[in-house]
Amino acid sequence: MPTVEQVWRQAMPHGTDLVAGEAGIYNEVSWVVTLRPTPPGFDHLRGNELALIDITKVKGLRLTLSSLVTSLVEQGIGALGILGEGLPEVRERAKGYKLPILRLPSGSDLSALQARITALITEERSHLYQEEQKFTEELMELALAGQGTDVILDKLQELSGRTVLLLNPDFEPITVPLDQKLREVQKTLSHAFPSPPNSIAGLKLAHGFSAFLSPVLGKQGIEGYLLVVAPSEELQEADRLVAKVGALTLAIAISRRQAVVDTEDKFQVEMLESILNSELSAQVLSERAERLGLDLSKSYMAMAAQLTSSSYEGEIITRKVRMVLSHALCYPRGNILVIIYPVASPGVVDDLRRLGKEVARKLSDYLGAVVSLGIGRSFIGAEGLRVSFQEAERALVMGRRVFGDGSVNLFSDLGVYRLLLSVDLDEVKNFYQESIGRLAEYDRKHSGELLHTLETLLRYSTLSKTAQALYVHRNTLLYRLQRIQEITKLNLEDGETRLMLHLALKAGDVIRAS
Repeated sequence: MPTVEQVWRQAMPHGTDLVAGEAGIYNEVSWVVTLRPTPPGFDHLRGNELALIDITKVKGLRLTLSSLVTSLVEQGIGALGILGEGLPEVRERAKGYKLPILRLPSGSDLSALQARITALITEERSHLYQEEQKFTEELMELALAGQGTDVILDKLQELSGRTVLLLNPDFEPITVPLDQKLREVQKTLSHAFPSPPNSIAGLKLAHGFSAFLSPVLGKQGIEGYLLVVAPSEELQEADRLVAKVGALTLAIAISRRQAVVDTEDKFQVEMLESILNSELSAQVLSERAERLGLDLSKSYMAMAAQLTSSSYEGEIITRKVRMVLSHALCYPRGNILVIIYPVASPGVVDDLRRLGKEVARKLSDYLGAVVSLGIGRSFIGAEGLRVSFQEAERALVMGRRVFGDGSVNLFSDLGVYRLLLSVDLDEVKNFYQESIGRLAEYDRKHSGELLHTLETLLRYSTLSKTAQALYVHRNTLLYRLQRIQEITKLNLEDGETRLMLHLALKAGDVIRAS
C-alpha cells in the first residue's frame, strides 16, 4: 500500500496542504473511505484507511469534528483529508496521535478523489506484491545459504537503490560506514523514539532525508535495526517493503550466526572450566588452553565480576562484556562473570589495581551497571590460573561484604582476611565461637551493642575517642567494657587478647561472607 506522503503527492489535487500530524506522513494507506451524510458515516474500518471528510456533512450528522477524529483514531485510521473549515480544534490532537491531516482545496470533488486514490492503491498493491516476491526470493536464498549480514546488505542496496544501514539496539552502525551527513542523521535516531519501536516506523530525518526503520528480531528480542534511507521527496511504500523483507532476512542470518556463536561459547565455557577446575595433565591443559588462544607460558590474572542494577541481563551481558574487553576471555559462572585477562607485567600490584579499576569503569559505563570486582594475583600456567580465580572469588565476596557493592578489590589488599580465608572454614567458625561466640549470643538475645562497642574499641587508641565515635558518655562505655569482660572472661587490657578479639571480629566477616 502507498504511504500518506505518496497519496498526497500522486493523487491529491493541487493546493492540498499538510496542516497537522507530520510525524505520521509515512503511515501506510490501506484503503480510502468517504464520510456519508447518514449515520454511521463510515462502514466498519479495518485500520490505516485515508478518510475523506466534508465538514458540512459532519454538522449534518450532529457531530463535532473533534469527536469524529477521536472516534476514527480509536478505529486505527491512517490519515484524514478534510474539505472545509474548522481545523484548529483538531490540529493539536492530530499532532499527539501522529495523524496526518490534509486540507483539500475548496471545490474538491471527493467522489473523483476517492476513485483516483483507489486506483493508486490498487496499482501500488499489485506492484508491491511483485516486488516482495522478487526481494524475498533473492534475499532468502542468501540467508539460507549462510551468507553474512554484509552480503545481504549489499544485495539489499543493489535491489532497492537505497542506502541501507544496519544499526545495533542503541542505533549505532554495525557494519556499514556512513558518510558525514548520514552519520549526523544516524545520531538523531536514539532521540527520535520515547521507547524502542517494535514495528516498522517511518520518520523524517535531518538534511532532507527520510527513512523506514525496522527492528531485526532475534531470540533475545531486538538484535538491531535496519534503516532504509532516501531523500524525503523520494521515499515510498516500496521502501517500507525493503525494510520489512530486509529485516526478516537479516534476522535469519543473525540467528544462524548466533547459533554458531552459542556453540563456540559452550565450547569456551567447557574448556575454561576444565582449566580452572580439573586435575588434567599439564599436556592436556596446555592443548585446551591453546585452542582458546591462551598461552600458558605467559602471565594471566583472573577477575570475578558481579553486576547489579543493569538494564541488560543473561547472555546479552556476556556478549557486551566481550565487546568491551576484546583482549580477555569471559564467561558466566552462576551469578558472577569470570574474566581471564593477559598481564604484561606479572606480579606488579599497582598495575593490577589500575587495570582492575579500568575494567570496572568500562563495564559500568557500557552496561549502566554497578560493577563489583574481585581480582586475583597474576600467575603463569594452569595451576596459577586456578589459584588466581579462587583469589578473585574471595576478593569479590569479601570486598562486597566489607566495602559494599561497586568496590574493586585485589586479593593482595585483603590483609588479614587473606590469612583467615586460607584456613578451613570450620576452624574459623570454631575460633569465632570460642572467642566471642557468647558475646554475639548475648547481643542477639538482648538486642545489644556489645560487639559493635568491642569493634569500635579496637579501632581507636583511647577511651575518649571510642566514646566519641559511639556517641555515648565515657561512663556508659566503661559499663559496656565491664560487661564484655564478664561475658567473655577476657582481659581487654592484655595485648594478645586484643589481637585475638580483632581476628575474631574479622573471622565473623569471613563466616558471614561464606
